[in-house]
Amino acid sequence: MTDFDVKIVQMAVILCYDQTKLSPAPRFEEKLQLLRFFDRYPIQKYKAELEEHLMKFIDETNACLLAQAAIESHCSKLKNKCAKYMKICAQNNVPILYLEKLDVKFRLKVLKTLFMHETLTY
Repeated sequence: MTDFDVKIVQMAVILCYDQTKLSPAPRFEEKLQLLRFFDRYPIQKYKAELEEHLMKFIDETNACLLAQAAIESHCSKLKNKCAKYMKICAQNNVPILYLEKLDVKFRLKVLKTLFMHETLTY
């Protein structure tokens, strides 16, 4: 990703200076873009806060999208939590959306943990 939408940059600036002025709250896709922004322009405090926030909302509709954003943004805690959630879904026959958007190596790693009892860190 080389550029960010003006709206994402504006949100990032507002978050850095006064979080109370950010209204309305960012939508899901905007949060993923903010995560990428905070990684690209190393703003670790807000990246870590957003990573922690996103971990609270992992479900079958967004686990793959969150995992992919975590991979692209170097967020290991979010990535590993998504992987563990995907493993639980697979074990319980719960379908997850957007699997095709997920990094192939990451998909294989999650799959290996199901059948080979490997440690689930990527």
